[in-house]
Amino acid sequence: MYVYPKNRVKVSKEASIHVVNGLMTFSKPWFEVVETGPCVFEMEKASKLDCNGSFDFVRGSKCIVKEGATLSLGDGGRLGKGSQLLCNHEISIGAHCWISDNVTVSDIGKLVIEDGVWIGNGVTIQGNLRIGKGAVIDEGMCVVDNVKEFEVLKN
Repeated sequence: MYVYPKNRVKVSKEASIHVVNGLMTFSKPWFEVVETGPCVFEMEKASKLDCNGSFDFVRGSKCIVKEGATLSLGDGGRLGKGSQLLCNHEISIGAHCWISDNVTVSDIGKLVIEDGVWIGNGVTIQGNLRIGKGAVIDEGMCVVDNVKEFEVLKN
């Protein structure tokens, strides 16, 4: 794990983090025209994070793993600026998933985003659902049902 300066990372002593064959970065410096707020990352007690490879939390993103919840991250993923990942129970994000800016992902059970999914700007994903491998979700969509493999959801 590498936390760049001016970010907020808070991990309970009772939480567990496992990063295998990679690096989790929090707010890697990118060129910014408009200054963005810090990356916020919090893990409450008895929560778990498994990262298989590298994952980048972009400056201005927010990730909260609630008490007893489990978050799994695949290699080559990214959570964009202004996006929120709220893990209440269990969220699994596969390899090479690109979560654009201003996206909200929140579970009410088990939420699975399979490998190679692209999620456009301003999307909201909520519920107990599965987004299939290679799916593309157009900007501004609200996803509350399963998405098939390689399906393209458009406005």
